[in-house]
Amino acid sequence: EVVEAAPEQIGSPYPRNRLIYAAEPAQFDTEVRCWCLDGEVLTSSIYRGEPRSKIDSSLIASLVSSIARLAIPRSIVMDFARMPGGEWALVEFNSPWAADLYRADPDRCFDCIVASQTDTLSSS
Repeated sequence: EVVEAAPEQIGSPYPRNRLIYAAEPAQFDTEVRCWCLDGEVLTSSIYRGEPRSKIDSSLIASLVSSIARLAIPRSIVMDFARMPGGEWALVEFNSPWAADLYRADPDRCFDCIVASQTDTLSSS
């Protein structure tokens, strides 16, 4: 059954007014942490599973681009997992300032951390 959030639940600062979704356990064969800014993956790191050479990063980039159209912060860390059937799923969002870098490029991670501290786009 799909539960639709009422408008007052979406932006509520009170945890008991937020919806909690539960699902059956899922198995993942690979997990990837993506450091994202303005809908693009700046850097990523596989922290469980296959080597990077066996990952089609274009699929993850497409998911990130689609998710970025939602009302999410402009800088965010997204964890994705590939299921045994080959499909990718979003596992969780993380705050850039609190996420483990694993083996991602620290300079690009720092870009995300700095950007996470502002709500406005910088002008070039």
